[in-house]
Amino acid sequence: MLQELTWRPRLEESATIPEAFLDLFQGKHIPHFTTLLADGSPRCSLVWCDFDGMYLRFSVTTKHITGLTVANDPRVVCMVADPAVLDRYIEVRGVIEKIVPDPEADHVYRLASLRGVVQPVPYPGASDRVILYMKPTVVFSFPGYHHHY
Repeated sequence: MLQELTWRPRLEESATIPEAFLDLFQGKHIPHFTTLLADGSPRCSLVWCDFDGMYLRFSVTTKHITGLTVANDPRVVCMVADPAVLDRYIEVRGVIEKIVPDPEADHVYRLASLRGVVQPVPYPGASDRVILYMKPTVVFSFPGYHHHY
């Protein structure tokens, strides 16, 4: 028998990414990106992204499972945790509103440079690279309480 929870985290919910959490889409944080497979089951992967003020933007290829699944079902979830504050995180649910070709891999180069990572030139498989534009529909954020020492 499952025991009923008496404590529930205080989550802030909206459709807007709070300014206090924008740092999680910069630097070396790596979001967990969940898509839905053809049978409806979730699949999670690590995918770099950034936020342009309206969309979370992910760099993927059309040949990778992440790129293939959003073509069939645009509903996705992105979750980023803060490694400096153990229980500080943001979860963004939304839909992929557009998929833009990025055959020169400009977006992935930009994301890599923001994180201090050098990518090979030319980028392998660049011709299959696309940018997924995710429109947030529901955002949960939790400020966290437990800090690393």
